[in-house]
Amino acid sequence: MQFIHEKLNEQGKMNWTTHYHDSADNTNWIYQFTFEANKVVADAAACTIAYHYSIVRDGVQISDSDASFNLRDVQDVTLTTGDRRQNDNDSAAGHKTWNAKVIPPTFDLVVRGNGNEEYYFFFFDQDLANSVSSALTHAVQLCGGRSKEPF
Repeated sequence: MQFIHEKLNEQGKMNWTTHYHDSADNTNWIYQFTFEANKVVADAAACTIAYHYSIVRDGVQISDSDASFNLRDVQDVTLTTGDRRQNDNDSAAGHKTWNAKVIPPTFDLVVRGNGNEEYYFFFFDQDLANSVSSALTHAVQLCGGRSKEPF
C-alpha cells in the first residue's frame, strides 16, 4: 500500500491531447486534457484508497472532487491504453464511428467497484503503470476483493 500511495502521489499534473476522427462524416476534432490526482492516502488497515482529483478539458474544469474506494468492493483492476479506453467508452455510448488517439500515449488504470463505479489513474510510463496495477491487484486480493490475477 505504501508503494501505491507513493507512486500515485508522485504522478503530478498530466497533460495530453485526444485527437478524434468520425469516419461517418469525416470530421476531426481535438480536446486538451489536464488530469491530476493528489492527496492520495492508501490505508492498509482500512483497505481503502482515498484521493482528490481534477480534470480540465480545453481550459474548463469538468471535475474537481474527492474520491475513495474500499478494496474489498473492487470487482476488477484493468490496465489499458488511453486510446483503447476512450474508444471503448465512445463505442459504449453509441459513437461506433469515432476513433480517438491520445498524444502522448497514456496508460490508464481503471478500478471498477460495485455497480457502475469506476476510478481512473493515468500514467505516461508503461512500466510504472504495470507496477502500480500489479500492486493494486495484489492489495485487492489481500483485502478480499475480486480482482483477477494480473498475469
